[in-house]
Amino acid sequence: MMSNRNNNFVNIKPQILITRSKDSAEEFARDLTESSSKLIFMPTIETYPLTIKSDELSKLKAFASYDYLIFTSVNGVKYFFDKFTNGNSVKSDRVVVAAVGSKTAEAISQKGWNVDITPDEFTGEGLLKIFDTLDLKGSRILIPGSAISSDTLPKGLKRFGAEVDFIPIYNTGTIQSQKVADVIAKVKENKPDIFVFTSPSSVKGFLELLSINDENLYFTDTIVVAIGKVTEKFIYSLGVNNVVTPDEFTIAGVINLLKNKILRKESK
Repeated sequence: MMSNRNNNFVNIKPQILITRSKDSAEEFARDLTESSSKLIFMPTIETYPLTIKSDELSKLKAFASYDYLIFTSVNGVKYFFDKFTNGNSVKSDRVVVAAVGSKTAEAISQKGWNVDITPDEFTGEGLLKIFDTLDLKGSRILIPGSAISSDTLPKGLKRFGAEVDFIPIYNTGTIQSQKVADVIAKVKENKPDIFVFTSPSSVKGFLELLSINDENLYFTDTIVVAIGKVTEKFIYSLGVNNVVTPDEFTIAGVINLLKNKILRKESK
């Protein structure tokens, strides 16, 4: 429930903080600007490529020899195609390409590749449900991903009998505070009513940038939106209980939740 400071959305536009840059959150800007809300865009994390060991580099460049190639994020797609395909948009027909979610699948398609597997539930667990129906014994699977990725997917695939090479190709860290100094000052002066977090890393980055030590106290009388179950679980682990999650774990799902449930409900 909102605090009394902003519980009349008819007269006061709620402030919604989105932990992304405006350039990377066009859907929010387009679909929420007209919904009686004020948007604050604050990227809290940034990614950077990792130096790859020679043996891992050989495996990445030999991606066409694998049976399955799995991408778990848009950033994974970006760094993989930038560094390891030599600009080649052609892959071996033997490689089955899987994406953990619709945005990741779209990023792959934009590179000229077909996506063969995308789960209905946009999580590693959702992908495992599909692979559980396949015969993976003896299959070779390559997963280029983030250094802070969960090991749930690789471990699950190994249980199914596959040989899995998970290779970190990029890492994620808190954005340099000077890059968002103006936004930090604005948020400190007037705390937003609604927070939208797109990953556990975005939560960690926000807490670090704002020097927040008591998460439960800070988020009291606000609404915290987590894009998916992994982010929701992490926020709960901080002792914050006022968390909501969309039915569909995508930006579109978050927008639908905000427009048709949260904002509509609070404006009554």
